[in-house]
Amino acid sequence: MTVRRPANSFRRRLTLAFVLVAGLAAGALAVGAAIAVANTRQGTFAERARREASRSLALWPDDDPPSALLERLEIIEEPGAPGVVIIGRGGTTASSLDALTPDDVPPRLRRDLRAAEGGAAEQNVRVAGTPYLVVARAVPEHEADAFIFFSREELLQSLRELRITLLIGWAVVTAAAALFGTVVARRTLRPVREAADAAQAVTEGLLATRLPVGGHDEFAHWHAAFNTMVAALEDKLVALEAARDREQRFTADVAHELRTPLGSVVTASSLLAEAAPRLPADVRRPIEILVESADRLHRLVEELLELREIDAGQGLVNVDRIDLCDAVRSAVLAHGWERKVRVDAAGPVVLDVDRWRLDRILVNLVSNAVHHGAPPVIVTVGCTDGAVTVQVCDAGPGIPPSDLPHLFERYYKTSASRTPGSGGSGLGLSIAMENARLLGGRLEVRSELGRGAEFTLVLPVDGEDGS
Repeated sequence: MTVRRPANSFRRRLTLAFVLVAGLAAGALAVGAAIAVANTRQGTFAERARREASRSLALWPDDDPPSALLERLEIIEEPGAPGVVIIGRGGTTASSLDALTPDDVPPRLRRDLRAAEGGAAEQNVRVAGTPYLVVARAVPEHEADAFIFFSREELLQSLRELRITLLIGWAVVTAAAALFGTVVARRTLRPVREAADAAQAVTEGLLATRLPVGGHDEFAHWHAAFNTMVAALEDKLVALEAARDREQRFTADVAHELRTPLGSVVTASSLLAEAAPRLPADVRRPIEILVESADRLHRLVEELLELREIDAGQGLVNVDRIDLCDAVRSAVLAHGWERKVRVDAAGPVVLDVDRWRLDRILVNLVSNAVHHGAPPVIVTVGCTDGAVTVQVCDAGPGIPPSDLPHLFERYYKTSASRTPGSGGSGLGLSIAMENARLLGGRLEVRSELGRGAEFTLVLPVDGEDGS
């Protein structure tokens, strides 16, 4: 028997656990680092912008117009320097950059500036697609409000690069975790795989299979226990095989030794049966019992010898071309069942088969139906694609479902639901099954309590089972 190797679902789950733990941890660290760095850099940028705004407004001389401040800022202007928009209380305006106008100052920022106690406010805005941090300062001595625009584009670009770097790092960590998890899962579950392979080998009959034992961990203990179990199983099977061989030899020897004296007993009982009509009536019944018992004992010995031959692999198959329908009718007539058994066979059904073994199967099945079932007993010969069938049906009480799985076992007898007092060795159906197997066919049984039993012999045509 071959056991299908299970899928590596547990190994995949273990690898997935590694990936999830590493991915979640690395993702949490990456997100936390991104948030912390972004807050720090934005805070630093805002603080530098406030200092820069204060330094720029310090360059505005008292009593000078806004243009004087803008001129001073132009003198010290550096690349990336902030833009300044000044809005006077009397409506005058000035701007250090052509791209910035008083309309670019958010109204909310102007309201916040007027409401602020310290005369300071700030807000993030976007002008023509460029992000700015606008620092607003009230300049009471000039009766004006100054709005300094600091570009946040470089800051945001660096934060984007940081996020991309952290994302790449997270992907690398996750991939490394997947690789590491795969390696660890494979190495960790290797003892499990070895145990599964060893169990399959033991199932297939390789009882010498053993697992390597190394280390002192749980798997080593498991392997040692497995080896101990297999060794005990091997000892038990060897003992059982020896006991079975002894039993078979004993049974065969007894049957062989009984064969000759039983032949004499059967011959003597036959002579008594012939002379019974001339004997007194009070001795006729004992003679009948003696004849019947001698016949049963003789059949039992013959069945035991036949099983011995099959077990020893000496069951030869002599193939003849026969008509199956004629074979069924001949078996029924030979045993005097023509009044108890109806044969439905349109025929002819010609096949190559061992006639003697076929008769053994048919006789066992029909005898079982006649003695354990109830009339009508019907034998039907049929054909299917690539196979022929012989069905033997009776109208007896049926076979209990609990008996069906064991029906072809040796010495097994069904419960009292079948006709009592019909005695049997419990070998007939097992012999029929063995002979069917030698012919390349099989036996099937179906039964329901109260609806009789149906035995079906399926034989292949041209050596192929057409079922």
